[in-house]
Amino acid sequence: MGPGEIQDWWTEGDEPARALVEVRPALRFEEAIVTLWGLAAAGRTDATGAPGLLQLSLLAQEWDDQIRFASPPRWVQRVMVAVLGPIARLRGLRGAYPEFRQRILVGRVGEVLTLTGSEPVVVQVSAGNR
Repeated sequence: MGPGEIQDWWTEGDEPARALVEVRPALRFEEAIVTLWGLAAAGRTDATGAPGLLQLSLLAQEWDDQIRFASPPRWVQRVMVAVLGPIARLRGLRGAYPEFRQRILVGRVGEVLTLTGSEPVVVQVSAGNR
């Protein structure tokens, strides 16, 4: 896939899915993914793995150079960051959580995500987690 193409990952059916993804140049992409997985593993997302709006506002700002959410539209995201970002910070939320990289995370479907160096991370995703 090329730069700027929208990517949406999920699994269909009841079988676990495994994915090996290579991003070039990786830059801070791995750190962004570790943050998103860490929030889910820490129970700070909804049943679909999505963080709440306050957390999303900070993620959108922190990782704008690596990941851009396809929805809502970009102008809505900018307004969301400007309005909700300060509230999120007052509530103690952050856009990055480096501590997630320093430990083993246990995911919602019981898998262990070992986050070490630039080794591939294999994740089992339950059916319907779209």
